[in-house]
Amino acid sequence: NTVVNRFEWKVTRNGCSNSDTIAITNNGVLATVYPNDTTCQNTYYLRATAPNIGTGVWTVQGGGSAVIAQSTLNETWVSNLQQGDNVFRWTVSNGGLCPDFKEIIVTNNAPDSAKAGTDINTCFAGFSLLANEPVIGKGSWSIPAGSTTTLTNSTLYNTAVNMPVRVNQYKEELIWTITNKGC
Repeated sequence: NTVVNRFEWKVTRNGCSNSDTIAITNNGVLATVYPNDTTCQNTYYLRATAPNIGTGVWTVQGGGSAVIAQSTLNETWVSNLQQGDNVFRWTVSNGGLCPDFKEIIVTNNAPDSAKAGTDINTCFAGFSLLANEPVIGKGSWSIPAGSTTTLTNSTLYNTAVNMPVRVNQYKEELIWTITNKGC
């Protein structure tokens, strides 16, 4: 609600007075957003306090090509978050007068997608794996429990493998996983 303050200037001299009144309206608004946050997804739910006067709008300030579902709602979904920091601004204004804004940083800690490479058919005990080398996150290979297969270094995307030759043909699944900051 708009508050109008009225001030009167009054001059009195020898029993006579004259006055004038001025009205001062504070059109200021206040923008508030929820604190910075992290996610492991490429979507996030933005939240700000709805303005009690004026209107608000979300804009992308940094973070590539993020898409805001309904930019004029104080609470809305955003999609297509890039890995790392994504900056969003909630701007509130009252008819274009006295705008105020706050920003929120949404950090997407999602790691790179894991790609273990193509299946390998071999006649040899020793060979190398070829997964994707993560740019964001750290990768590690895992082998089934009870396996006799060994890895030179389970954290190398292209580690050497020793898979002992057996009398009967067999198959083992090695799993390449990439993680980043809890994601």
